[in-house]
Amino acid sequence: MALTKPTAPVFEEMNTQPETLTSQPAPAQVPMVTKPALPSVGVFRSALADKQDVLKTEDVEALGFGTFPRMTADLGGLMLDKDELGKTARIEILSWNLRYVITPNSNDDEAKKHVKVSYDNQTISGTGESVQDYIAALKAAGYDKASSKLYGDIWANLVAYEKKGDLKPEEVKMVQVQLSPQSLQQFKRYQLEQGVRESQGMAVPRYITVTCTRQEFNGNRFGRMEFSIA
Repeated sequence: MALTKPTAPVFEEMNTQPETLTSQPAPAQVPMVTKPALPSVGVFRSALADKQDVLKTEDVEALGFGTFPRMTADLGGLMLDKDELGKTARIEILSWNLRYVITPNSNDDEAKKHVKVSYDNQTISGTGESVQDYIAALKAAGYDKASSKLYGDIWANLVAYEKKGDLKPEEVKMVQVQLSPQSLQQFKRYQLEQGVRESQGMAVPRYITVTCTRQEFNGNRFGRMEFSIA
């Protein structure tokens, strides 16, 4: 059966309802909330890149270990040689460098005599012997796990520490902050994060806080340094 269009009167009856049913007010416009734009990162470099090797390798080699007090991370906190500093210290970085330790990776007293240092991972400091040749010699001597491990040194002014607070100008001393592989990783992390912040306009901080934290890996407990803006 064919459908037919409704007649005009029916259409008019359907259109006699109040206008409020067919003409509703437009919904209120909700204002858009825009977040403030963050500064773009752009091109950046690691923080403290200009401090790397300010103290030249030949000068570091000439100084040797023990010329300046050595700051290390222990399970109990930061140590300056045998003195306890507490959990935190504040330093002004003057220079930093990488240091490779060529080790038999054995804890016996005899093995410790064979530990050597290199600053370029190519030649042994003090002898000029090839690092690879030395590792090969250690392995031939029975030290199958002999290898080169990456460490670091920071040469800095120690200006404050937890157990004493701020030092007087005449008490400020230059120290060698020794970075284990784990502490070096944290230093590199600080460099990257701070480099991004500085690329966004943050001023370069003069002082840095060093914090000692307890860590555990494969059942071994050790102290690790972490770095932040003072």
